[in-house]
Amino acid sequence: MEYHREPKHCSSTPHRNTNCVAGLIFRCPLIGDTPCRYFSIIVSLLFVNTFCFQLSIAQNTEYFSFKHLLVKDGLSQSSIMSIFKDTDGFIWIGTRDGLNRFDGYEFISYNQKIPHLTGHVVNSISEDFEGVLWIGTTNGLFSFDRRTESYHHFYFDSEDHRSISDNHVLTTLVRHNGDLWIGTRNGLNKKINGTNTFLRFTADATNPKSISNNYINTLYEDSDQNLWIGTKHGGLNKLPKGTEDAFTIPFKNDASNRNEDIRAILEMDNMLWIGTGDGLYIFNENQTYQRFEEEFSTDNTLSNQIIRTMGLDQIGNLWIGTYNGLNYLNTSSGEITIFKNDPTRPRSLSHNSIRSLYIDDSDIVWIGTHFGGLNILQHQAVNFKHFFHNPLAVNSISYNVVSAIVEDGVGNLWIGTEGGGLNYYDFQNDSFDQIVSFGNKSIDAKTIKSLLLDSENNLWIGTHSNGLLKFDLNQKRMEKYELDQGVQYFYPGQKSIIELYEDSDNTLWAGTNSGLFRFNKSFTDLEKIDLNNENAIVNSILRDSKGNLWLGTQNYG
Repeated sequence: MEYHREPKHCSSTPHRNTNCVAGLIFRCPLIGDTPCRYFSIIVSLLFVNTFCFQLSIAQNTEYFSFKHLLVKDGLSQSSIMSIFKDTDGFIWIGTRDGLNRFDGYEFISYNQKIPHLTGHVVNSISEDFEGVLWIGTTNGLFSFDRRTESYHHFYFDSEDHRSISDNHVLTTLVRHNGDLWIGTRNGLNKKINGTNTFLRFTADATNPKSISNNYINTLYEDSDQNLWIGTKHGGLNKLPKGTEDAFTIPFKNDASNRNEDIRAILEMDNMLWIGTGDGLYIFNENQTYQRFEEEFSTDNTLSNQIIRTMGLDQIGNLWIGTYNGLNYLNTSSGEITIFKNDPTRPRSLSHNSIRSLYIDDSDIVWIGTHFGGLNILQHQAVNFKHFFHNPLAVNSISYNVVSAIVEDGVGNLWIGTEGGGLNYYDFQNDSFDQIVSFGNKSIDAKTIKSLLLDSENNLWIGTHSNGLLKFDLNQKRMEKYELDQGVQYFYPGQKSIIELYEDSDNTLWAGTNSGLFRFNKSFTDLEKIDLNNENAIVNSILRDSKGNLWLGTQNYG
């Protein structure tokens, strides 16, 4: 066989169960050619899951299904300006008309519990170490104690220099030490612990260590505990760890350049990824600052250069919300995938204008749109692609009942069927080949019961009534073990090899419709294991961390 794809590093486990979709093994425990009641006539393969998400997203955006939550579902308003998941697992949603909480089933509006929120935009939500929410709005700053459902309203007072510097709060951040920082349209603030007062930081042309601009778009703390401040007209500012008022400006471009408008900041691999009003920039450890396209020497471009929000997923790739479209950036390759609303697909993104993003600890992507409500993308909830046997299509799967699937070292699939023999699926070409020979030897088996790719790159194929096949994928050689090789008791009559398993010590096990067998890879040391029932049907095998071997049998538990 020819292999066309680079290896996918989803699992180093040699057994057939992997974290990738290719490791989903469909098992038929029945014997013979009886149709298996556990399998649909339609073969369904899930292309993308949480762990292998990045491997096929660029080619398969049509398989991604966005769940939409709208005003009719209980939202107070359809423009989602901020999203946050608290320590109890509730999702808090800030809209252009107050605050909502979502428990996975229904929304609760908090506009009556916090009446000053009604009619105002909730731009930011954070949680401190005591579980108190800090809510930044166009009507000042609110603290909300979720346990007592009590709140406190902080607002600008021109007579009190210790009040917050402006009522239009754009961003909030709870730092590693519990300090609360607040960015407004007119200055940066730090709440003084134990009090209801604030320390203000504002731009001062006579002080080179002051902040560069008073319009604070975003705040971010890096892994070294430096505070980064993104401003609208003054670029990026840095407050180094251990300092309180000595701001530095790592770079500053021509004021006419819109990358002075810093909208979002994220850190990865000692680099800052900076979303601006004029595209994506990378600020690296060598103190160089350049556009994403220049860093990757690529023609790939975002759906829109006005970036509003960004999120980093668990595999280290970026989700970027823009004025016109949601973008997924593979930070290793520089490849960009764009999601937009498609009127012909009801489960596409509900609206192209993205205002907020939140990626939770389950790697669920929560997407706030402008007038399109809340969108949810669960990697496990993408659509299925169906493969059917088509007698008129030479590259279709050979049979519609699938019994076993295993992924090989280059990311393609070996697929056993219950009447069409063995198939090989090439992801790159999106095509199936029916395998009728291997290593110049023909394959007679039509009913494949089990597959195993062992740690030495041998593919073991358990059949019904045609013995055990071994494909040496490195040497392109096939061996077939039959009655005349001294293993008569392994295959007397119509025997099915239902399960194949490799131990951590490279011992191979076979579960059959006449018991359990143990053998080595050269098949020179074969032993039938006494199970106190000679005809026990062994459907599954697993060894636990303590070395115990667990068997799943039919009728015997």
